[in-house]
Amino acid sequence: QNNGGTDDAMRDMLRENRGLREASSELDRIIDQGRSTFNNIIEQNRTLKNAKKKILDVASAMGVSASLVGHIDRRNKEDKYLVLGGMLLTLFILFSLWYLLRW
Repeated sequence: QNNGGTDDAMRDMLRENRGLREASSELDRIIDQGRSTFNNIIEQNRTLKNAKKKILDVASAMGVSASLVGHIDRRNKEDKYLVLGGMLLTLFILFSLWYLLRW
């Protein structure tokens, strides 16, 4: 009778071990996917920087004034801060709603 309890315990441990191995494998896959996504974003950033440099070079070659190029560059920075502010405001609103509605 004690042997049956041991078999059940062993079966439970094997099932738990299998589940942990599957979870570990899944986490490794997710981490690899995250690394791949991060590397893709870095590569896209490089591509966009190169495109920006080429566009500014072409604009300069076409006789576009340096002040206009500077204005465009400043506008890009302002837009970046505007988007960041919008994301922070959205997060604040979502967390506020979550906090208020969890009661």
